[in-house]
Amino acid sequence: MIVSDRRLFVAVALTVFAVAAIVAAVHGYAGGPRAMDNFLVFRNSYVHLVEGTTLYGPHPGEHGACFEYSPTFAYLFAPIALMPQWLGMGAWCLLNSLSLVAAILLLPLSNTRKLIVFAMIFLEACIMLQNQESTGLRAALMLLTFVCLERRMASVAALCVVAGGFISVYGCAAGVLFLFYPHRVRSAFYMALWAAALFVLPLAVVSLDHLLWLYGQWWHDLSSGRGDSVGSSLSVTAVLAAWLKVQVNQTLVQAAGIAAFVPVLFRVKCHDSLRYRLLTLATLLIWVVIFNHGAGSPAYVIAMTGIALWFVLEPFTPGRIAAAALAVVFTSVICTGVFPRAVRETWCAPYAIKAVPSILVWAWAQWCLYTRRFAVRDGGSPALANQPD
Repeated sequence: MIVSDRRLFVAVALTVFAVAAIVAAVHGYAGGPRAMDNFLVFRNSYVHLVEGTTLYGPHPGEHGACFEYSPTFAYLFAPIALMPQWLGMGAWCLLNSLSLVAAILLLPLSNTRKLIVFAMIFLEACIMLQNQESTGLRAALMLLTFVCLERRMASVAALCVVAGGFISVYGCAAGVLFLFYPHRVRSAFYMALWAAALFVLPLAVVSLDHLLWLYGQWWHDLSSGRGDSVGSSLSVTAVLAAWLKVQVNQTLVQAAGIAAFVPVLFRVKCHDSLRYRLLTLATLLIWVVIFNHGAGSPAYVIAMTGIALWFVLEPFTPGRIAAAALAVVFTSVICTGVFPRAVRETWCAPYAIKAVPSILVWAWAQWCLYTRRFAVRDGGSPALANQPD
């Protein structure tokens, strides 16, 4: 069986997701500028950075969407931006796809459990690739933060957190994981060091004054929520607004989400349990999506990774199997032609149905973190990987 041969399992996983990335890249490139709009946003951000113009706001002659990431991200996109457009498109899709696969392969889980994770996230990965989004890379950085902390590579884990934060500020949520491990002060120092290094990285092509101006624009966009529409997002805020028909304060919802996580930190005795740390990682992956009031459909590859991780961490009871199956159907399958267009437009979109399974699974997982007794086996990463499937 494929799961019994590690090399074959790794090769097949990488091949399947690589093929999906290449197909998505070819399809997007063949569809012209409109079909590859997000990629053009990223590609042109480096051009704008070098030219000394603004990265933010509309560029109607180049692409429809707006750039929402940091100047550092624009600079780091240089290797792909300098490629021919067709090659850069393929490289970007492969980076998002294979980085996520590699991160999952490094998790302390058995191959059977990893196979289940891959199966559950595959449709969401295809949606992400079709939209040329960065969410595969963002999910990979969060997973790699955990992997590096488990392997006592705090400096690399800090780099993953900071790099994720320079893509999306919600990526910084992975920094909470450092509280489960020793040497927190040293880890904070590493994060500060990496943050300073990545902050000034674009100085290789722009002046300090221009860089500070760009960061000011980025911060203004983040604080003003430009480009974020509750009506079109897939978040807790959007679900509450759609279902209760009331105006919902986004800040209060996010504050409630943060408060819900605090009790997890106080179960200090559970921090030595690998299962507890993995379940915390799963809830974080879901949290950064459902509490992001600007989250769109392509972001749900992150949340679905969290749902899949939650599912494989406990025995496969009928209730959990049903919950996982419904999550896949109403998160991923709902976006395909399996659901009639009329249903998607009349019910799914207006009521943010895609977000509901993630919210429910997050609440279930949080309750487990609050109440479940977690046995400390040996505190080491092989614990779950060596369990019988």
